[in-house]
Amino acid sequence: MQYYKLLAENNPSVTSKRHTYQITDFYNNIDDIGTKLGKEKKYLIEDDKEIMHRTQRFYVDYRLYLSLFLLTLLSAIACIGVEKLSSLLARFRKAVTYSNPEDHVLFVFAKFLLISLAYTLFSSYLCEKFGTDAEGPGIPQIKTLLSGVNMQRYLALKLLIPKCIGLAFALASGFSIGKEGPYIHIAAIVAHNITKLGFFKEIKGSPLLRKQLLQSAVAVGESLTYGAVYGGIILSIELTASIYNVNNIWKSFVCCLTCMVAIKYLNQKGAIDAFSATDLPKINFFQEFWHIVGIGIISGIAGALFVQCFFKFNYFRRTGPYQFLRRRYIYVTMVTVIVCLITFQKPYLQYSDKKIVDDFFSKENLDEDPVWGPNGFLSVGINFALKFFLEFICITTPLPAGIFAVGLGSMLGRFVGEVYRKFNFVSSVRGYSLVGAAAMASNMTRTTSVCIIIFELSGQLEYMFPIFLASMIAYALGNVLTLSLFDAPLAMNRLPHLPLFLHQNLYNKTAADVCERPTTYLTLATTIREAIEMFNKSQSVNKASYIAVVNTTESFQL
Repeated sequence: MQYYKLLAENNPSVTSKRHTYQITDFYNNIDDIGTKLGKEKKYLIEDDKEIMHRTQRFYVDYRLYLSLFLLTLLSAIACIGVEKLSSLLARFRKAVTYSNPEDHVLFVFAKFLLISLAYTLFSSYLCEKFGTDAEGPGIPQIKTLLSGVNMQRYLALKLLIPKCIGLAFALASGFSIGKEGPYIHIAAIVAHNITKLGFFKEIKGSPLLRKQLLQSAVAVGESLTYGAVYGGIILSIELTASIYNVNNIWKSFVCCLTCMVAIKYLNQKGAIDAFSATDLPKINFFQEFWHIVGIGIISGIAGALFVQCFFKFNYFRRTGPYQFLRRRYIYVTMVTVIVCLITFQKPYLQYSDKKIVDDFFSKENLDEDPVWGPNGFLSVGINFALKFFLEFICITTPLPAGIFAVGLGSMLGRFVGEVYRKFNFVSSVRGYSLVGAAAMASNMTRTTSVCIIIFELSGQLEYMFPIFLASMIAYALGNVLTLSLFDAPLAMNRLPHLPLFLHQNLYNKTAADVCERPTTYLTLATTIREAIEMFNKSQSVNKASYIAVVNTTESFQL
């Protein structure tokens, strides 16, 4: 309230209730109000008219709108370029693999494997060449940045090369990976480097505006992945580990709306294949209440199992006795061979995640579908188990890869629905794919924005209560059983971030209560000979990279 005290001293009229509420309302956004881009900040505001005048000038500043437009435009160009390049590479692989119908099956598989291996190894090489920070989804790193940690290397411009080109090659190789995390990372890199332009130097000089632009980049990446406006905005709020400035919602909305217009236009022209609304049968919420609860429980357990397997295997790969698992190209080769062996026998797993989701949302009877065969019930279960395994091992590779939890959840929801139908519990199972997709995605990512995204993709508000109920149960089970897929890499890589709130008694502890007594230290009375001996001891005994300097050996005050 320092600003309010300054106001009261210079203008006694602001002590009225009306003015008090105005100042309180603008308090969180005082950095925005106190600056006009390109002008010097003035923290002492003389009257409420000046507040409104500066606010209006801030909102109409064309450079702010221009930065948001450039963020959306450049991110859309990069992400759509990834889509087109991966599609082109995938068609090339298919054309070469099946060029001659008379080829022996082993020769066909050899071509299939070699092309996929070339794609994945090249993608891994790009990450090694331009920066290993491009590996993985990128969302944990963005979460660290939104916590207020200044780690700008994650937003270096050179990372766009492996993040875009490497992602396209990884997708074309047949790896079961998602685009949500990489797209968000791409948009964040674009947002950060826009502020380096001299025209936007005032935005670069404002930590608040830089953070808001980064939050808008999260919304842009989510919108480019799914074509969802409100889902992207809510995700940008949920990924912010510190206080979210509500004044940034309109900026995220402008970016998401621009993305939506671009996606609709390109989809209409046939340039991209976006998600479309689905017509599903109505569901009796109270009659099928326990069926929905069952999907929530199963999705929660399956999602927690996925995250736990991901965490444990990565820990074993880094610390285990098998050195070859830590060698980049050997491990990528191993995973590529496994993926090709499975997907070559199961061509359905080569389909895009959008194709899988559309099939489960639109096809009622899988037994009549030649892809699934007469035993569609068993085929869905087998394909879900294989998809679960493929996504798990693919995201552990040193490639720019994310996860598409919606596709995995739709398969699980459809399988559970088919089980219900086998016992004559339900007549229609397409809706359970929708519920399972939202529940499992909420569990694995610990976000509720996925529910809004499902509504926007399907256009089925009739399923609002079933989706929220199943997602809430899966979310709660995930909190009990394991970390989220976004937080597990934070703990695994020891990235700095805001931790969960602990018990109140823990905050009363001092550093002496939790720190160990140092074995190597210097005091004010230490001689040069003793300091040299202590340094040699620290290097030979415990390999310490530091020596504590304390007052005396009795007090041990630093």
